[in-house]
Amino acid sequence: MIKYNTIIFVSNSDTCRGQFAVAVMKAIGENFLKAKDIKVKSRGVVVLFPEPMNPKAVAIATSKNLHIEDHMSRKIEESDFGMDVLILTMSESIKKKLYDDYKEAVNVFNIKEFVGEDGDLDTAYGGELSEYGELFRDIERLINKVLDKLDEQAESADTDN
Repeated sequence: MIKYNTIIFVSNSDTCRGQFAVAVMKAIGENFLKAKDIKVKSRGVVVLFPEPMNPKAVAIATSKNLHIEDHMSRKIEESDFGMDVLILTMSESIKKKLYDDYKEAVNVFNIKEFVGEDGDLDTAYGGELSEYGELFRDIERLINKVLDKLDEQAESADTDN
């Protein structure tokens, strides 16, 4: 079983979904991440220059006592990939783009695929604040499933040793 020391959430622009996922994972998975010494980051596939977070995403995160307002978007790079890195994309098209554009791409999964679901995690870009709230709740649900799966993998790795 592969032990991941880094999890990277990849969205289009790294100004909303990826940082939502990072903030939620750090909040609800804090003990697990510390115990397993796992770092969590976000990246984008279409980042021409660093951009601040989407203001509606910041508003939703702040309402949940999560602080993402200081994050600046970053483009994923070849050096982000590795056998000990888990890449979770927000859509199947982003997953395909990573495998097509990066020769080092490995351990790349659509987040829904990783937890046994079908489809993509839709973007709220350009939507109402309530749509960002719905997106946040969906990400929260998925992160709980990701943490459960990682915990199961860690337990099975521990019993295999």
